[in-house]
Amino acid sequence: MDDVAVYYAGQACGMIPFASLPSFRLFCQESGFSFQWEPKQKRIFLAPGLKGKVCVLAYGSRGVSAATDFHSHERDVLALTERFLTDAGVSVVLSPNRLGFPEQQDLYVQFTVEKADVGVQPRMTIFQDESRRNEALIRCLETELKSASIPCASELRYESQTLQPLVEVRCQLPTSLVQTAWKEWVERIAFFFASGILRYLLTKQQISPLSCLTPAVSRMMATEPLISAAEERKTRGNPGLGETPVDKEASRLPERRELAAEVFFDYTVLRSDIEGKPFLIFGNLYVKNTGTEALINPVVCLRVDPPGSVKLGGQILPANLVETLGVQSSAGVKGWRFLEEDWFEQAMERGEYWMAPIQPVRIAPKEVHPFQNFQITVMTPESGNSVTIEGFVFFREQDVQFASNNRIAVSC
Repeated sequence: MDDVAVYYAGQACGMIPFASLPSFRLFCQESGFSFQWEPKQKRIFLAPGLKGKVCVLAYGSRGVSAATDFHSHERDVLALTERFLTDAGVSVVLSPNRLGFPEQQDLYVQFTVEKADVGVQPRMTIFQDESRRNEALIRCLETELKSASIPCASELRYESQTLQPLVEVRCQLPTSLVQTAWKEWVERIAFFFASGILRYLLTKQQISPLSCLTPAVSRMMATEPLISAAEERKTRGNPGLGETPVDKEASRLPERRELAAEVFFDYTVLRSDIEGKPFLIFGNLYVKNTGTEALINPVVCLRVDPPGSVKLGGQILPANLVETLGVQSSAGVKGWRFLEEDWFEQAMERGEYWMAPIQPVRIAPKEVHPFQNFQITVMTPESGNSVTIEGFVFFREQDVQFASNNRIAVSC
């Protein structure tokens, strides 16, 4: 069969073998691209994953004349924001003072600039109306603006209910800001403003940012750098001198590899005032990778003393019920399962509960993975006795194990 032509946003961008068509389609859908196959012409049309999304960007405060001095600054920021969003496939409508926006849009943001006293640092305030229908958008905007070291805060504005939920981003700028400095702030604000909007839309659609990149940018991301970081450092620091003795010594030093983790409980004990009623414990067991290598497929053991004094519950499935009762996700069934078919009898006899994740788990260095929302019912022990629960995590493939830093203890 002939090769298939691929078009992105109406422009030819390459060819793929006909036999690769099913895999290519799945890859595009997984990445979030809009995929359209025309079998007669043997052509594929791809579009950004956010194509068809409409974003209304309004400038100017409500009730303020469009002739306000700072409206030109607002338009500068929104014009660059529009450029960023349009490149990602989003349709943008610029509108003054909340006028003339389309009935069908995916989000509406108003951007205003107001003067601040001389010497005051530029800062951002995000307002939302009392409906609180834009919490997710506001979190995304705050995340991006704060990552740019732009002071940012959010406030709730109580006003009459409107059909259009309003988010206003207000930028306070000192009147002493010179033109050259303002141009730098325009790029900085627009860059992270657009990033926040894209983060919101991509999260809502549950698609990858890869679907917003043009084929040329995607190819650049997939290409290995022409010069390594070490070579670049040598070239800059010692042009023409080659590798230094320090570099040679460093290259001979073996990289230190370490498998290490911290394990700890976070729990709450609920005691009943009624005599004879059991205690309830709600908790999580966290595994923090403190080493340099990833930890693979944890197995958790909760050891109870005395045996038979507690019952374990929560989101943990018997091995034979995983397929029928497990929580389904795009990657398959997820959650935790008991390792043994007769787990309850073994727990009552030995005082040990053994569990493992249903799906493979990889804990990267510095990452924290939870065994969460377990529930323990403590049978009413005799007065003066106590019940203790210890936690252990095993990584059998790597032949390492770690005990919890703390334990759960209940005295009666």
